[in-house]
Formats: sequence, structure tokens, C-alpha cells
Amino acid sequence: MKAMQIVSFDGPASGLRYQEAPTPEPGPGEIAVDVDHAGVGYVEALFTEGLVPIDLPWTPGLEVSGRVRALGDGVDGYRVGDAVVALTITGGGGYGQVAVAPAELVVPLPAGLDPILAAAVPANSTTALVALEEIAHLRRGESVLVHAAAGGLGSQMGQV
Repeated sequence: MKAMQIVSFDGPASGLRYQEAPTPEPGPGEIAVDVDHAGVGYVEALFTEGLVPIDLPWTPGLEVSGRVRALGDGVDGYRVGDAVVALTITGGGGYGQVAVAPAELVVPLPAGLDPILAAAVPANSTTALVALEEIAHLRRGESVLVHAAAGGLGSQMGQV
């Protein structure tokens, strides 16, 4: 398969290369997705600068929409060809033609939701939910000031 991979820690302009990469296969409890769209975020730029420990070459991309390509052992409720959205944060891979994610981080693409928009939602939405509910313990009736609420994460904090 082809993938946009980080090949050096020289930043996004020099550290990324579109090249051949091994096609990932799903392990037990995982789903392989033929990627139609991938979310692009600031964190991928940080990966290209070596601020996150990864082995090179590495395929970034933490969220995708596409179609189920293959199911790992023990995965039920999906069929090959199903339209899905996946949070590929556990191993990246969204900038490849095929990405693999744990089945619990894959959901059916909701009817009527643009798959391009769907690919840009999982990472920021999950981060906002965890930050506000699990870390800050924000509850109904409480308020929080979100600076830069026009960005991806900030706008999702407003939605949460």
C-alpha cells in the first residue's frame, strides 16, 4: 500500500514522504479499514519533530473514515464493506491506504454524516470528553472558559 510516512524528525516539510509501506493486518479484536479520509491535526506536526517517541518510518494519522476491509478474530457486529469511523490513535496509520484500530474504537458511520467531517471528529472529540469529564470532573451546571475555542479541540470542548 501507499502511505504518507514520517521518515525523519526534520519537521512536516522535510520529514514526511509518500511511499510504499506494509499493509497492516488486523490482530485479535481489531478492524482493518480501507481509508477514504483521514483527519489532520497539529499533533502530526509534533510527531515529525521527534517530540513523541516513535520508531521510523511511521505512518501518522489518528482518525479516519472508510470501509471495513477485514476483521480480526473475535470481532462481531461488522461486515466487510461497512462504512465506519475509527480512532486509530493507538498505533497511528491513518495516513495510509489501510489503517487498523481496536474494534472498540471503531463505530458505524452515522447516516447522513459527511465522511470527510467524520474523519476529523474522533481525536478532538475524545480528547475534549476525557479532559472535561474525566480529568476536570466538569458536571452539568458548571462553567469553563475555553481559550481558542475556534480550533479543533476547543470547538469540541464547547460541544461537550
